[in-house]
Amino acid sequence: MAKGTEKRLIWVAVAFMALVGRVPLATAAETDLAKLCKQEVNDDTVRNYQPSLHAAALKAFKKFFPDAAQKPTDEMLAGQAKFRCMGGRIYACFIGANLPCSKMNIDKSNAGADAFCKDNPAVDSVPMVATGHDTIYSYRCKDGHAEVARMLYQTDQRGFAQSLWTPVATAANAPPPPAASGDPIEAGLEKCLGTPDGQTTEGMTRCTHKAYNAYEDKMHGTFRKVVHSVDQRSAKLIRDAQQRWDAFHKAQDRANNGPWRADRGSMASPDIEAMRVDAIRLRIKELSYYLAQ
Repeated sequence: MAKGTEKRLIWVAVAFMALVGRVPLATAAETDLAKLCKQEVNDDTVRNYQPSLHAAALKAFKKFFPDAAQKPTDEMLAGQAKFRCMGGRIYACFIGANLPCSKMNIDKSNAGADAFCKDNPAVDSVPMVATGHDTIYSYRCKDGHAEVARMLYQTDQRGFAQSLWTPVATAANAPPPPAASGDPIEAGLEKCLGTPDGQTTEGMTRCTHKAYNAYEDKMHGTFRKVVHSVDQRSAKLIRDAQQRWDAFHKAQDRANNGPWRADRGSMASPDIEAMRVDAIRLRIKELSYYLAQ
């Protein structure tokens, strides 16, 4: 076998194993997926088509392929339609040669691309048979080394390609209500995260940042109440502590936006916003403790 052919076959095998091995696949037994999604909320198992999902699959197909001349047959749906649970809802995807329904690989380093570029030192586009179909990046070869050319996909909160999955409704698959809470800001955040936009990486970041801004207003209001309700000496100590808290968190925000984020993928943004929300909630709790009970 020629050396080039042998390497291409190796790349095919590596790409296929990466694509298949990254996400568990469901068994052939039929599942009440709407009920499961409500119970589990998030389940990364990629499930095959089943007759009970026929209407949902057609809706997803129409959204992804609006110009298709014919409706998909049951055989096509059985071979290409995939489903999973996220945020208590059913999501659908149609698998294809360059349409991965698996969890995505967000690493910028890619062994397949590196190997390809050693043999092809100046190629503008590394084929997916070398990189694997589950990477969120495209690559090019420069001086025998692979480098990222551009980002192909944003990932959702569970690590799947955001643009390749869509929520689908069934009779038993309505969006879950927001969690019961005495905190209206938290309830608003849960409601926002339960929307289709709130299931995307950018949407999660927007929802959480909006909650942070609301908590920030609440913190400032609580602080004003505190310094006007305690003695002068205590007010000065609390004011000094608040100034130091503000300074620390401004420094933390600068650190959060440092160069280290370049290799962390798109999920760093909602993760950081969530940590900021946790921190400001704790500060509100600390300030509230100074108020007379």
